[in-house]
Amino acid sequence: MATTRFHSDGSLEIPQSFKNKIEILEEKGKAQKILLTKKIIKDGTPKLCSLSIESNKNLNNICDTFRFFRNDAETKSSIKKLTEKQFKIYLGTSHSRCEECQQLCSMMKLQHPGMEIEQCPLYKKYQNN
Repeated sequence: MATTRFHSDGSLEIPQSFKNKIEILEEKGKAQKILLTKKIIKDGTPKLCSLSIESNKNLNNICDTFRFFRNDAETKSSIKKLTEKQFKIYLGTSHSRCEECQQLCSMMKLQHPGMEIEQCPLYKKYQNN
């Protein structure tokens, strides 16, 4: 059990174990935050969707994840690097476009566990058709 110590001004001295816990919590607060936003750009033929990816830190492996996805996907797709922290992915016409979009989002979520995904408002409409 730790002993209670006081500073010369009478304030309580924080034990080292508490200081370490505070530092760990502060580091977690500085963790990478990623937002992935899904949008349908063109609803007519040919359909076109986009995924906007934004982060507070550099995204080094997004392109690798995308290449891995593109090898198995039916949907025509491309990626555009806007900055070190921003990317835009385009998904073109395909019957399985929404499924493949979900698959890509899942792959990215596994790669970046803190990723927040803002759902496409028309996603449910296309899932029901």
